[in-house]
Amino acid sequence: MNDAVQDSGPPGGAEPTSGPRARPDPDDTPGLLLEAARLLFARRGYDGASIRAITREAGTNLGSVTYHFGSKRALYEAVLESVIRPLADRVAEASRSAGSSLDRSEGVVRAFFAHLAEHPDQPHLMLQEITAGREPPEVLRRLLRRTLGELRQVILDGQAAGEIREGDPLLLAMSVVSQPVHMTLARHFTRSAVGLDPSDPETRERMIEHAVGFVRAGLRPPSQATP
Repeated sequence: MNDAVQDSGPPGGAEPTSGPRARPDPDDTPGLLLEAARLLFARRGYDGASIRAITREAGTNLGSVTYHFGSKRALYEAVLESVIRPLADRVAEASRSAGSSLDRSEGVVRAFFAHLAEHPDQPHLMLQEITAGREPPEVLRRLLRRTLGELRQVILDGQAAGEIREGDPLLLAMSVVSQPVHMTLARHFTRSAVGLDPSDPETRERMIEHAVGFVRAGLRPPSQATP
């Protein structure tokens, strides 16, 4: 059935919480569609968020998705880009900042935590892509390669300067970003099963400082016992 007229049943799965977000200009139809699609794709998944539901949420007509984006899939990819590109930019800024390679790696970890806190729907979108079993969209592959490439260069610089231990720089980069990503993706499980509530500011700060210390210790050469 054409997804322009297909509607879905009730949303499945847990509904993500959203932080405060400025509503797009009522005359900005593409912005309204992106905002509505981001919310519904995160809440219902790609298959569960129909074009009918998206346009209803956006307050636009049924043909607006096709007119402005061409297809539901293109809208979905635009949503992914809208949330991941700012993260890639933030990581690039942290990677190119002043300081040692360990300091810049720490900056990347903090950039991930800050961005994911400001975009609470993004982990749901990321998790859906991880579990979907389909080829990730090109825009997602490009931005993730860029992000890991920035951090990989930081690690290469640190290895050359003797600040970071030997090892595959790409795998080390993936290990660095896995700390904030995993802690954010697993936040509901962490709260209910482990008893740590990442939504509590004090607990969240403790988790961030733990991740930063863990990353610095993991990257440091064995001969260096202190930061």
